[in-house]
Amino acid sequence: MQRAAKFVKYLPELGWLPTVLTVQESCYGVQDDSHILELPDGVQVIRTPHLDPVARFTRPPTATASSNQNGKVASTGQGWEKSLRALARESWLSFDLIYATGEPYSAYFTAAALSRLTGVPFVIDMRDPWTLSPYRQIVGSPLRQAIEGWQERRILAHCRAAIFANRASDVYAEKFPQWADKFHYLPNGYDSADFVGVPAQVFDKFTIVHSGTFLPGYRTAEVFLRALKELVNEKPELAQTFEILFVGKIGEEQKLIHELSLQGVVRQTGYLPHKESLSYVTGADALLLVGGEHAWEETGKVYEYLNTGKPVLALVNKQGAAARVLQHYPAAHLVERTCVAETHAALLDLLGEGRKGATEKLSGFAAQYERRHLTEKLAQVFDASAQRRQA
Repeated sequence: MQRAAKFVKYLPELGWLPTVLTVQESCYGVQDDSHILELPDGVQVIRTPHLDPVARFTRPPTATASSNQNGKVASTGQGWEKSLRALARESWLSFDLIYATGEPYSAYFTAAALSRLTGVPFVIDMRDPWTLSPYRQIVGSPLRQAIEGWQERRILAHCRAAIFANRASDVYAEKFPQWADKFHYLPNGYDSADFVGVPAQVFDKFTIVHSGTFLPGYRTAEVFLRALKELVNEKPELAQTFEILFVGKIGEEQKLIHELSLQGVVRQTGYLPHKESLSYVTGADALLLVGGEHAWEETGKVYEYLNTGKPVLALVNKQGAAARVLQHYPAAHLVERTCVAETHAALLDLLGEGRKGATEKLSGFAAQYERRHLTEKLAQVFDASAQRRQA
């Protein structure tokens, strides 16, 4: 959500005025309306009804939030007729480009269909790979895989450009060399404006903060918690000098914290709005990054962590994309994400360093991941795609 919201925020400065077509609030695990306040004047958000039976029956509905601040958002909860009329008023002839972000990959089908009907070219943003090195664990039957592979090839053949949030772009270029010139790597990043006016939390103890969500079977804190337990057993006197703070949703970690009797060392806040979570990130003495099993993963928090200049304990694939970014950061402690012993040693080193304060930011290093700079690159892709339409 942040990726798309930040692009929308900065695109008008670069000659592109977005109209956002999305769905009504529904069965999502979390909801953060704070980004609505960042919408530039003139950006319209149109929400339509949708059917998502999987979400409907597997997730509890969230409370619907009224998000009509400053009149920037079209009415939510409107019926099909009103939604369609609102969309019809925006004549498709006035649009130069259709931009679809996924997953859900069905957004690409909508973009492709609209493109066929209107002649307006479309660009896709593949935040996570679809059929090559897929993010999801369950890929379905061979028939489903074959169908989705065909669907993906159709989308790639007809889109003007495909933007990737990670180095999976290289995998796609190798698999589909005929479309290699369409593929662009545009990583996630950080918005320096998000940090302005955010008061840093003050902690009595040396505090290591993890910001974000753990995912069962993919990105869990188990290795870290077991290393932490070993450290506490080995040096029980340390347990009174530091704390671990999980800022965000946790799942099976809650049970493991109790099983390992780490309640006195580990605490959690639950999900917080982005700005509020940054107050913990900026106030921390060190930051914890836990990577998923896919080597190409580059979560947005990596870049927000870099912007703080604070030490980072990173449990990642050492051959992966996140490690390639962090290896140039002098305050990074890189350990293999599955290794308890490495994590134990790095945690001990980190605590031994104590409160030395934030390291100096690398000159020009973090700046390349600033959201506005990344949006400039996106606008260049848009410019090229729209020019081909005019030609």
